[in-house]
Amino acid sequence: MIDFKIAHAHSKDLHVLYIRDADKDTEIKLKEYFATLDLAEDALSGMEKYKEYYNKHQCFYELVICDIEIPTLNGIELSKKILELNSDQMIIMSSIYNNPVHLCELINLGIAGFLLKPIETQQLNNILYRVSKMIINRKAELEHHTYEKKEKQFLLEVMDLQDNIIIITDGLQIESANQSLLDFFNFKTLEEFKKAHKCICFAFIHSKGYFHLGLLQKDELWIEYILNQQNQDTMVLMKNAKTQKTESFKVSVNYFSSKKRYIATFSNITNIALKNKIDKHNATHDNLTGIYNRHKLNDLLQSHFSPMREVEVQSFAFIMFDIDHFKKINDTYGHLVGDRVLKQLARTIQENVRGNDIFIRWGGDEFILVIEKVTTEQAIKVTKHLCHTIEQETYDKVGQLTCSFGVSLYRNGDTLSQMISRVDKAMYDAKNNGRNQIRYV
Repeated sequence: MIDFKIAHAHSKDLHVLYIRDADKDTEIKLKEYFATLDLAEDALSGMEKYKEYYNKHQCFYELVICDIEIPTLNGIELSKKILELNSDQMIIMSSIYNNPVHLCELINLGIAGFLLKPIETQQLNNILYRVSKMIINRKAELEHHTYEKKEKQFLLEVMDLQDNIIIITDGLQIESANQSLLDFFNFKTLEEFKKAHKCICFAFIHSKGYFHLGLLQKDELWIEYILNQQNQDTMVLMKNAKTQKTESFKVSVNYFSSKKRYIATFSNITNIALKNKIDKHNATHDNLTGIYNRHKLNDLLQSHFSPMREVEVQSFAFIMFDIDHFKKINDTYGHLVGDRVLKQLARTIQENVRGNDIFIRWGGDEFILVIEKVTTEQAIKVTKHLCHTIEQETYDKVGQLTCSFGVSLYRNGDTLSQMISRVDKAMYDAKNNGRNQIRYV
């Protein structure tokens, strides 16, 4: 049973307008329940007070209680006018008559409650408790919605301050995005972007080492895939619509508000990725000639010399060579001419070997060429061709030059150091034997 104490606990903070026909008894009772009870004695003054309250407070009364039998306009017609101004207005109607027609009209209007006069305390407690609770719940929902709206607006403002692309999504469609996304894809509004792209994930370019939709299982969401890979760096490639250049992004994903919405950040790492690529290239390539350096040899040939790998005898060959009398070239023409000779020699070799052959500057004027799937005869034939081609070249200021070659094929059980040692010995045998020749071991 609802008593006054319970009803008052819910109604005490409400601001109410009571429009009545000289009903002092009901007025006295109602004043006990509410923080504010403004009075009006007819429909005209009631509407004036209603508008006046809004103009002053920029909000409507939380509750209107209105007698059906009031001067100038009955309470039902007045309620219709109030609801035209504020469709969410809570209204309780009262009357000394229990008129079924009136009750039907009130139901159709969506009136919150009906009080039959003379009003009994229990009836009043029950209705005010129920309606006040509805008002409080509605206010809480409205405040929550307003808070969420303000929070979202604040978040969007913060997002727009970021250079990184930031989106809020369910994995299928973008709910919100910052200006960086629009700038990158060259759209004025998010709606324009969504018309052109169902999802940002369709902009991910298929490329080795980068995430793209081709890596997903059937019915797997890209956003959840990345979320589950948070212990690893997930990177994507997307094309900048303004510059038409492909740029690299690191993607991080977190839950947003609920587990059905996510916030994804795309950090542009194009410059970092380019620097890493350059650093990686510089670490494995010779600065002068642009071919591989000796540090790359171990990486390239690691699988060939694995103890677990059975390699067919004579499946590949090492060819080591250096320039005959290269010190004399440096001493006579200077190191700049010597550098040009090395670069031209490297280009000549590259133009005369296969794309999958491994060509390395071993150091100074020494080079190593690794060729796969060759016999002894084929390896020697390749070497003779290179020896002849080099001899036919004309080098700036130097004219013609020659090289001495050592050749050796892989033998089961060889280590990399054994191969290098053997082919190095063969090359020096060629030099000691008069240069401009080939020695095979």
